[in-house]
Amino acid sequence: YPSGSKSFSFRLSGDKFLELSRLRQKEDELLAVLDNSMQQLLRNKSFASKILSKPGERRKRSEAFDLDGRLVVSAPKRIASDIGVIRGYSKSGGTCYVEPKSIVHRGDELSQIREDIAAAENQILQHQIALIAQAAPFIDRAMDAVARIDTIFARAAFGTTLNGVIPAVKAEGIVNFKDFVHPVLAVKSYENARQTSSRNVVPIDLNLSGDKGCKVLVISGTNGGGKTVALKSFGVVASMNKVGVPISTNSEILMGKDKHGVPAGRVDFFRDILVEVGDEQDITKGESTLMARLNHMSSVIQ
Repeated sequence: YPSGSKSFSFRLSGDKFLELSRLRQKEDELLAVLDNSMQQLLRNKSFASKILSKPGERRKRSEAFDLDGRLVVSAPKRIASDIGVIRGYSKSGGTCYVEPKSIVHRGDELSQIREDIAAAENQILQHQIALIAQAAPFIDRAMDAVARIDTIFARAAFGTTLNGVIPAVKAEGIVNFKDFVHPVLAVKSYENARQTSSRNVVPIDLNLSGDKGCKVLVISGTNGGGKTVALKSFGVVASMNKVGVPISTNSEILMGKDKHGVPAGRVDFFRDILVEVGDEQDITKGESTLMARLNHMSSVIQ
């Protein structure tokens, strides 16, 4: 069962495994007996005076604590072996952690019960593991199905959040999409809009003819004018379309059509998408190709 706020601890159910429940109940009873016996010892003036660091010393009543499954008290090294079994030492070595003689046999019983519980839990877990191993093929198929469903919902959520649409798809090498917004910029704009209620991403129109038209697109313009982003956008829309991710847009689109009922756009299926872009620009920082190269050279010089 879950416990804590940041982590989880799982325990086999005593209602399901009766022998485990019986052992745990016996453990609880022994713990109660041990605690009661220890409290009686600590209230005993003769015993309490023995475990003081110095004869005649005044201090608060000693407290018992658990040390590796044994109930112990701290006592000076000079008398530790006289009052019980030493289970550990302080860092300085002057203080011993002692299990009083009168509860040692109960401590042994508790240790044995805990070993029995661990053995019973291990036997149950081994049986459960064997059952899981037998069902492994079915679990694998179920996990594959869950993963596919999860990705479908993730893609749908992405498209809903960023005003994404699913364009018409054929296999003639045509890209014709209006008001495309690069998904990286769209995410950044969405996050900014949640804080400032404004979006300032400028969309672009993508148009590339198919087999019967022009197969080469040349883009020119000033530095920082968006040439590389525009070039990359063709590959981005082709990749998004290939894996079924709704394409982010700045238009008012409903079910893949604009408000006039015209299809939102067309992005054909490309079997291979081969890319060679010789820069490291970061569009989230507004870097141009030239600026990316200059920053790269600056880092080399530094």
